[in-house]
Amino acid sequence: MQCLKRLYLEVHQPELAGELDEQSMAVIEQGQEVGRWAQKAFPGGVLVEAGHEELDKALRQTDEAMANKQNSAIFEAAFTHDNILAGVDILQRLPRNRWRLIGVKSSTSVKNYYLYDLAIQRFIL
Repeated sequence: MQCLKRLYLEVHQPELAGELDEQSMAVIEQGQEVGRWAQKAFPGGVLVEAGHEELDKALRQTDEAMANKQNSAIFEAAFTHDNILAGVDILQRLPRNRWRLIGVKSSTSVKNYYLYDLAIQRFIL
């Protein structure tokens, strides 16, 4: 939703997408740090360590984490539906085999595109 041109290039012509500048890298690192802090609020949670470059592995690790009733939450879970990939920041286990989808953002306000992001994740899940 934010940059359709970059998305297109990263998927279809990654060599043309260009490298991220220092400011973009700093924003990404800050977001990752906020994510790590958010995970601390869910003791007993497990991290899906495989990244989007290892999609099959990430999907398998997500399935295994969901099957293990000892995991109170899953961090960076991966799901697909109709060739659409969703990465979930936090998936919290609830009673009666239910789950809470939690998006973590490094921002001081809610942006409209955050809602699109969560809506797509919910649809896929």
